[in-house]
Amino acid sequence: MPVQRLSLLAILVLGNPHFYFRQLRLLQRQVKKVLYATGEEGLEQIHLRASRLGISGERIFALGTGNVVEIAAHMVQAEPVVVIVDSIQTANHPDLDSSPGTISQIRECTSFLSYHARANHLALVLSGHVTKDGSIAGPRVLEHQVDAVLQISGDTSGPLRMLQGVKNRYGPTDELGVFEMREEGLYGISDPSQVFMNHRVKEASGSAIAIIVEGTRSLAVGKIQALVTTSSLSSPRRVANGVDLSRVHLIVAVLEKHMKLPLTNHDLLINVIGGFEIKEPSADLAIALAIASSMTDRPVISTIAAAGEIGLAGELRSIPGADRRIFEAARLGFENCLIPSPCWRYRK
Repeated sequence: MPVQRLSLLAILVLGNPHFYFRQLRLLQRQVKKVLYATGEEGLEQIHLRASRLGISGERIFALGTGNVVEIAAHMVQAEPVVVIVDSIQTANHPDLDSSPGTISQIRECTSFLSYHARANHLALVLSGHVTKDGSIAGPRVLEHQVDAVLQISGDTSGPLRMLQGVKNRYGPTDELGVFEMREEGLYGISDPSQVFMNHRVKEASGSAIAIIVEGTRSLAVGKIQALVTTSSLSSPRRVANGVDLSRVHLIVAVLEKHMKLPLTNHDLLINVIGGFEIKEPSADLAIALAIASSMTDRPVISTIAAAGEIGLAGELRSIPGADRRIFEAARLGFENCLIPSPCWRYRK
């Protein structure tokens, strides 16, 4: 999101805390001044990390405190354009007796900072902690107090990061940003499909290509992998990484019932390459192809991409944005795109 679009917004960003610090190097080139306030680290630690990342003090004012009264005072004195507070769970208001991270502190600190940011016409970015399942740590009231909630996800062992809206008071939440983590910060990827396709291996059993839609983007997820093996357990394992496990259970049941695939006594592992998480059901067909391919040890033809939702009766249900998916598949060099029959009108 360009800096000029951030004005008068209070944004909560969830995910890797190093995200905000790495972005300082890019922000200092685009805005007049940034105020970075942190209660997580002291000024000495901030200086050491800034030196390691090559971030100069030009246009950046660092504040090693979580006291929101001090932060608000520096909003006036430093005259920044963007204020980053890392994190809201360590922020505190001196007039409250409760500890940082409590419901009363988080509610009051968020309200206090938002008021002063708007009064001074500043963009406010709050970093937030997340629980193990990826949800917001602390009270849900925090989500209601800000204008937008953005979540950072991705495989921490790889360079790709996804930034997706959970809430947006002034626009849609189905947009997706794909970034590459470099030493100097995050850089936007203009063609994510090509990046995901780099992980593609031709003529390998147990893999299939899915064309999905995220907001205004059509993305080719490089590969959905499935591994089916004979299980020695009384209850075979079902493991899914990057897709909803309940959807996998549904697809397995349909394959057993209508395709007569004997999956009952087999372990099943599903993985989406690149750390991408697929939430829409249009990836059902690609998942089913990958499972059937692994079970029969017959690879899916490498020139085929797939998009379709599977119903309990074994039918393929119509999907939105079929024309965009077909165009994206053709752009990437796929010769065939498997889609539900109601979408055939877009095949040309």
